[in-house]
Amino acid sequence: MCATVAVLTLTACSRSSDGVPRPTAAGPQLATVERLVEQGTVVADDPRLERGAYAFLDRVGHPVLTSARTFAPELHCDAANDEQPKGPRPCRASIPARLPDAPFAIFVTQDDRPAGGAPADAGLDPMRTEPSPQPSAAQEAAGAADLGAPVHDDHGIRTVLLERGATVDAGTLTSAEMFFARVTPAPPLAERALSTEPFVVPPDALLRLSIGIEEIAWTIDSAPVFFRVVVEDEHGGAQQDLFRRILDPARRPADRRWFDSDIDLTDLAGKKVRLRFLSEPAESGDTRPSLPLWGDPRVLATQKPRVRPSIVLVSIDTLRAKSMSTYGAAFETSPNITALAKQGALFERAYTTFSNTLPSHMSMMTGLYPVTHEVIAPPAVLGERHVTLAETLRSAGYVTAAFTEDALLDSHRGFRRGFSSYFENTTISTGAGDSPGTFGRALEWAGRNADEGFFLFVHTYEVHDPYLPPEPYASAFDTPEAKALAASQRAYLQEIRYVDDVLQRLVAGLRKVVPEQDLLLIVTADHGEEFLEHGMVSHTQLFDEVMHIPMVMVWSGRIPAGLRIATPVSLVDVMPTILALAGVAIPDALEGKSLVPLLHEPPGDIGRDVVFGESPPFLQMAERRFVARSADEKCILTASGAGDACFDLARDPDEQQPHAPQETAAFARLHDLGNEYRERAIVIQRRRDDQHRRAHAGTVAATAAAAARPAPAGEPAEPAPAIERKLRALGYTQ
Repeated sequence: MCATVAVLTLTACSRSSDGVPRPTAAGPQLATVERLVEQGTVVADDPRLERGAYAFLDRVGHPVLTSARTFAPELHCDAANDEQPKGPRPCRASIPARLPDAPFAIFVTQDDRPAGGAPADAGLDPMRTEPSPQPSAAQEAAGAADLGAPVHDDHGIRTVLLERGATVDAGTLTSAEMFFARVTPAPPLAERALSTEPFVVPPDALLRLSIGIEEIAWTIDSAPVFFRVVVEDEHGGAQQDLFRRILDPARRPADRRWFDSDIDLTDLAGKKVRLRFLSEPAESGDTRPSLPLWGDPRVLATQKPRVRPSIVLVSIDTLRAKSMSTYGAAFETSPNITALAKQGALFERAYTTFSNTLPSHMSMMTGLYPVTHEVIAPPAVLGERHVTLAETLRSAGYVTAAFTEDALLDSHRGFRRGFSSYFENTTISTGAGDSPGTFGRALEWAGRNADEGFFLFVHTYEVHDPYLPPEPYASAFDTPEAKALAASQRAYLQEIRYVDDVLQRLVAGLRKVVPEQDLLLIVTADHGEEFLEHGMVSHTQLFDEVMHIPMVMVWSGRIPAGLRIATPVSLVDVMPTILALAGVAIPDALEGKSLVPLLHEPPGDIGRDVVFGESPPFLQMAERRFVARSADEKCILTASGAGDACFDLARDPDEQQPHAPQETAAFARLHDLGNEYRERAIVIQRRRDDQHRRAHAGTVAATAAAAARPAPAGEPAEPAPAIERKLRALGYTQ
């Protein structure tokens, strides 16, 4: 490999036809011609399989040609114990009658108890698993697993292989395990062939793809899989193998991941062909099931000199502008970001849309305010009517990847939409960060995909509470002024200084991968942090220690160096600005503005001087709150209207002197705009509450109808422990 993740160093890399990264000094040379995972490109769909879905292997997800559909199982459990109604009960599992026909199904549930069997606060996230015990000689001779015995591993996933028509022991399950249990049909491997529509192969083309086997097949006695890519002429005549590989993750731990490959198509240039993706038993006659995956296959070809940049968007969670030397803080916390800003544009008045992670990042990725995208808290998921930044860039031909850290940026909220590769670092403690590991994986990916124009999103929780700076940073700012700060605030400053250095190594590595003139870099944050400036800690209020965030944009030769922009801007502006700079059409529905008119000397006008934000109810602040701000004024509004107040930021930058909204014409105008946002939010909240009430009424009715059945389908679900733990650790619940 050309990467050393631990120290974040990487030489520029591209790939040869065997998929191995090679050093190169050139910029991106390839462009996507055909994306085979999109609907309509591949024919012969199997109703038991799902195409275009994401599959995660070892925390890395790709959109795939074939992914196994999952269904709620049929569980037959003993009656609840009166003394412990939510305690574990013996259960049997069978394949649901509605399940598409398949000889086998895989039953899986997340074990929410430690080895001793007592309930525990266990996660519900995908977890790595070890292989099942080696099959006996009799099992190998029969070519099938022991269908009557569940497999228990050491990582919280419990698996049973079900045979069509059989009911087997599922073990002793709690109500949470029953609720989250799923079954997946496992059709014969020989039936999993897919073919493309005929297409003409362009000159100097290659096929780039990933292969793997779904993680739930690692814990059963699954068959080794023979992956083949076959090319045939458009009439189904002459055939030729282009790619061959066997994976056996049930017995080979090294096979438990994605394998990336490039397949040379230059000899087929100008020919009209179709590609067939075959996954077969490695040994003839082997009837054991498995779940092979083809990850995001696409045809690439040499392009003309590129005019679009590769794009890197970095979000440093909980980084407030107030504590950065880049924005005038007394301590030298961010010298590298300051140097980076001098190479491009620094937005002096950049603000978030929400005081915590999930809604603010969704605004960043959609160009919409929280009142519109409505992803305020779990379990909300982004609506299909909204398009993401990654989806838009992918449609424009970019290869896209995200590298995130665990908690609220999980893929299921809608963040993974449009990403060719989505990595979730779930190995760190909630709220803590691993910027060297996460940035290092991102840099390695950039090196392996440097021959394409890419969009790379990178997120770290490094400066989020708990503040745990490593040495020598934990000894930084050893002055009387710094020691006078609260220990937590000083540790926060030290972590900023640490991340500033890690970020610099990321930037240096990226510039070795992509020439500076081809690299658009944006560094920002989702919200800030408060340290009792207004009586609270964490990030729950709408004062500037929470809402004022950094924003730096650099593109050598395109964005003038040393720009300092005073116009108020928002996270909703990130998406339209990136699209405008990349020459990609901006969707009409976005609420953000392209900031390109500001990236000149002197700056132009974007047709807006007010931005908005909000915060949820929290502790003594029992109401939602909203904020509208211009360059020099700010109004904070409550949901009820009681206690609305405005601030003159030019005279009172620390927001200590509230004024009545009608005290000045500027306050009155700003308050009126904030009130429009508030009223819209309240209407949407009422509609959402009505929907929840109707859904709850339906659940109650279903529970009553199912009361006489032994299965626990109507039983109230226990809280998802991992989500609850994440929210508590991030300070969003008590």
